[in-house]
Amino acid sequence: MLKYYKAPTAGPGKCKLVEDDEAVQARLRRCGFFACLTTKKMSAAQAINHYNERDGVEKIFKSGKTELEMDAIRAHLDSTIQGRHIVGFVALSIMAELKKGMSATFTETLPGGKTKDYRPLIDEYSGYKLLQAFPTIHLIQYGDKAAVSEVTGKQRLLLRRAGFAEAYSAPLPGYCKI
Repeated sequence: MLKYYKAPTAGPGKCKLVEDDEAVQARLRRCGFFACLTTKKMSAAQAINHYNERDGVEKIFKSGKTELEMDAIRAHLDSTIQGRHIVGFVALSIMAELKKGMSATFTETLPGGKTKDYRPLIDEYSGYKLLQAFPTIHLIQYGDKAAVSEVTGKQRLLLRRAGFAEAYSAPLPGYCKI
């Protein structure tokens, strides 16, 4: 790749490499260019934004294939295949929402009005590692009633940072907190 730099004036480590702008521009003139076509009336910026959103959708389906093992559906009955697709769609929707929440920064207001900024959870946790932070949460059923076991302060903070602040704050109808 030294063909894109001017000839050095001294030996290795004795001078800086200087980019040869003419060589770079000559190469760029021979490169192709990206074209995004659409049948809908929109600006170029809108078309590029729509194209870029496709990447997120592709990543969600890829994670469905790898993490949820949805690449091959092994079933004999149509109803089983349809059920697997419905469950897969719900799981992918939850996964997409979780990854979106994990990618966002989070600011918490502390007592006294001070704020604390947290970096995105995705910088600290994988989806699997985040799920491992919740091993102690259980749904306990007795008769026609059910209860959710205790949720720790750290788990509540992780839920808030992921965008699920209300997940365990109030019981569902027919459920109670232990």
